[in-house]
Amino acid sequence: MGTHTIITERLILRKFELNDAIQMYNNWASNKKVTHFLTWEPHSNIASVEKSISKRLLKYSDPNFFDWGIELSVSETLIGSITVTHYNKEENIMEIGYVIGEQWWSNGYTTEALTAVVTYLFENTAVKKIEGFHDPMNPQSGRVLKKSGFEYEGIVYKKFSDNSNCKKCQYSIYKNM
Repeated sequence: MGTHTIITERLILRKFELNDAIQMYNNWASNKKVTHFLTWEPHSNIASVEKSISKRLLKYSDPNFFDWGIELSVSETLIGSITVTHYNKEENIMEIGYVIGEQWWSNGYTTEALTAVVTYLFENTAVKKIEGFHDPMNPQSGRVLKKSGFEYEGIVYKKFSDNSNCKKCQYSIYKNM
């Protein structure tokens, strides 16, 4: 199945294109306040964003790769992204992550995008559970998860590829069987 366009009331969730680099850089990827709670550092130049998008483009042919740019349908402005960051096919569990530019915070866009993606994944894949995590110091992200139907499951310690650990709040939503 993979990434296909999803249209909501105010958004178009779509595959990234290389020409999105400038908007991605300007609207969220270079902003330290936006990336503070993410697992990656802010981009320091447009070339690094182009490299990131190029990697995504190579993965879009994979039917298990799910990664959308979040675009305002009214203005065609790219304001963020939403991605399945991990897919455990044996247990049919996905982990989802999202980011949205500071200018668009507190407008319900992330909740709208997340709700649409959860519906898409439950309707088009074998996934039974979707997990979302956020830093305890970023309760706004927890509110997005709650508004999208996720339930709080507790604090966990996530290990990263560099062997660092960090405390995360875990939320989950289950497919209605």
